[in-house]
Amino acid sequence: RLPPHMIPSIFIILEKLPLNPNGKVDRKQLPSPHFSSIHFTNSIELVLPTNDIELSIHRIWCEIFKQNQISTDTNIFTIGGHSLLMMQLFHRYNFEFHLETNTVSISNLFQHPTIIHHAQLIQQSINTIHTLDDHPWSSLHLIQARASFAQERIYLDEQIRFSSKVAMNNMYVIPLLYRISSMNDHISITRLQLAVRSVIIK
Repeated sequence: RLPPHMIPSIFIILEKLPLNPNGKVDRKQLPSPHFSSIHFTNSIELVLPTNDIELSIHRIWCEIFKQNQISTDTNIFTIGGHSLLMMQLFHRYNFEFHLETNTVSISNLFQHPTIIHHAQLIQQSINTIHTLDDHPWSSLHLIQARASFAQERIYLDEQIRFSSKVAMNNMYVIPLLYRISSMNDHISITRLQLAVRSVIIK
């Protein structure tokens, strides 16, 4: 048995299938379904939104399906919905209701394909977020814990620099020796000093 989202929304009966010169079905000549000709409700009475979340979802559905009214108990797959539209709804919901990651899954939207059910899922997600926000956060005080290698290095550096009475300002000075030469065996010491000073200033 096929799940609801895999059952076609509309069946069009044709006397024969249009074929191309190769004898295959010419998909371009197949008639397009007109969803405006079907009912957008699962019941005789139109069920209207009853809260702000349902109103927002109803507005999103009407924008996507280009309809003025859609009953909140309508199965999305009976009005032309498919997996790509469900993905679009998923991202619209996250943006519209500022949902946290993984609080509402796409699989849940597939399993509950009506405005009412989507509103319930979003309300549950919002309640979960508020519950986490209301939970008091406390600091984790560790009296004793093994230091990491980076912490040990910082501690050693601090002991070397500040334990001695003599200031060690040149602790990180690394002596290097360079041999400088030129094509014509002439080097301007003044220009070299200016170049080094400009590098130090920068």
